[in-house]
Amino acid sequence: MNINIRYITPEDIEEEKNNIKTKTNLESKEIDMFLGNGHARGRNTLMYFAYQANIEYLLFWDDDEYPIANIMENRKIIWKEQNNINTHLKNIDNADITIGYHCGYISPIPYININEEKVEKEFKNFIEAVSNDIIYWESIKSKMKNNNGVTYANKEIAKEKDTYELKMQGCGKWVSGSTLCINLQHIDKIPAFYNPKNARGEDTFFATRLENSKVLKVPTYHFHDGFLMYTDIMKSKYPNILEKTDTNILGTSIEERFFKATIGWIRYKPLLMYISDKENFKEKIEKSFYNLDHNNSKRVFNKIIELDNKDDINYRFNNVH
Repeated sequence: MNINIRYITPEDIEEEKNNIKTKTNLESKEIDMFLGNGHARGRNTLMYFAYQANIEYLLFWDDDEYPIANIMENRKIIWKEQNNINTHLKNIDNADITIGYHCGYISPIPYININEEKVEKEFKNFIEAVSNDIIYWESIKSKMKNNNGVTYANKEIAKEKDTYELKMQGCGKWVSGSTLCINLQHIDKIPAFYNPKNARGEDTFFATRLENSKVLKVPTYHFHDGFLMYTDIMKSKYPNILEKTDTNILGTSIEERFFKATIGWIRYKPLLMYISDKENFKEKIEKSFYNLDHNNSKRVFNKIIELDNKDDINYRFNNVH
């Protein structure tokens, strides 16, 4: 098998920016919008270099995801290896984009016990304040109450059942940034990635531009180890239990990841709300602000993130928006 590995260095990016500048009328600030580091620019950079190299298909695969599915059967976890690359290759010729499934620790929200009515209400307000196409209350509630924050794979999908085409749901065909395969031979059907400054959501805004693109959901899973608790899975060492993501046990790395994710969600939510429902934008944005400022959202935030410097947390939380 002939495998070529290409590292895209900062020097490569700067050289390509200069090449673009000499061949086009684009200014440096315009080129900087799509080439470089960051959520959206990083993906655009990979896509750009792949297209320039005449690569036919580009599969985004995050480094905290493993080609395996965790299936719960009779209160026991069954681990089933997934043939991710071949499954995408089998379907991508007939599509502009293919997207697989995720299991494991999909959400960067650490576990919180919401069995008490008061805690559940406060947590609900907090989730609704930061909610988006991926993070929404019913989904988070189900995971926290039933599976300690873990998503288990569907046994039938893991057996490679049928592929199907995604249709528009609201303003998008909802895909995620990983287990996402792009047919670069259909470049006219592939939008660029975008997120607001210092925000997340590049895959979300990508999804809102797929109205005229053919997107297939393909039967393959990635196990998302979002808290890097089970890296030995890549050595075929499979845990018998998937633990709660308890910040008191697992430390500040989880807290910091959740904090950054929350800021990223809050910063891209206004644009998503505007795109999805312009008529009710003002009402919805005011409700989101209210839920952030009231209803003990800050207390819930501090309950999940128990850092020593609470004054710093309060300052940063108050200045997110």
